[in-house]
Amino acid sequence: MEQPVIFFIIVLSIGVLLAVAAVGITAYGRAQVETNPSQTSAPSFPDRFLDCLPPCWSIFCRFIVLILAGFAFLAAVILLIIGYGWKNLCRERSFDMLILLGTFVLPQLAAFSVTALGWNPLDYQFTWPGWNLSALWAEAPVRTVTVFFVLAFVSVVIGFALE
Repeated sequence: MEQPVIFFIIVLSIGVLLAVAAVGITAYGRAQVETNPSQTSAPSFPDRFLDCLPPCWSIFCRFIVLILAGFAFLAAVILLIIGYGWKNLCRERSFDMLILLGTFVLPQLAAFSVTALGWNPLDYQFTWPGWNLSALWAEAPVRTVTVFFVLAFVSVVIGFALE
């Protein structure tokens, strides 16, 4: 194999591993649901290292790993463009389909982004707090819709840029 292909595969693998690690930190740091006496209690895990840290550290670790994964994926894209060439990449019909499907799917991934930010995308309770922006931002549906519109805007920009 050629040297750029090996670097691309290594960097892409590192990005996937970091993304899986971020999902693992998210799943590992979740609080267990309290049970009542009629239910079977969940087993306790004494070796959970994230439980001894404040919740903000779990979020901080998750964001650091996600940022590193983003940098790895960005480096993989740069290596792909440098190694394969942008014109060759645009000539691939599968690349066009990847962009088309990616722009359709990206806004639908808002729930994952909202969950990664530590919010609940299924919290639909909304009470109008008036035009107080900090109180409005505290409402969960406003944050979810904001993330959705940001992803929809990114999707539109990608669609127009690679037309």
